[in-house]
Amino acid sequence: MSWMSNNYDPKRHHLYTPVNKDKYIGRKNPVCRSTWERDFCYLLDHDRRVVEWSSEALYIPYMLNGKRKHYYPDFYVKIKKPNGYEKWIVEIKPYIQTQPPKKGKNKSRKTKLNEKLTFDKNIAKWKAAKRFCKKMGYEFKIITEKQLYK
Repeated sequence: MSWMSNNYDPKRHHLYTPVNKDKYIGRKNPVCRSTWERDFCYLLDHDRRVVEWSSEALYIPYMLNGKRKHYYPDFYVKIKKPNGYEKWIVEIKPYIQTQPPKKGKNKSRKTKLNEKLTFDKNIAKWKAAKRFCKKMGYEFKIITEKQLYK
């Protein structure tokens, strides 16, 4: 059983069924863990510039607190450009999770710790993704609601 199907909860997640099946190169339909991911799937599926795409199709090893982990980026995308192709690894994240946590007087100690751990984990993943992309000739993109709904 794959990582993706192992972490699919039909009560919280939705499966996206690609319309343009020739462009989707994944073996199973994408699992959307948010409406933002679902909306991004729709954009990829219907954008004529997108040649191929997949969801959580590869993993990138990274280290966190001295332990080896696997990061499954949300999307791989190949885009047709006037001078060739671009390949992207894309992560969909809320804007607030892309910024260092703010120190708030009203936040509990547990909340502050959780926000710091989440941010540190994201930074470790994204550094590994940037190294991977540089090596492969890809671009790493973090897309937030600010870019998605422009």
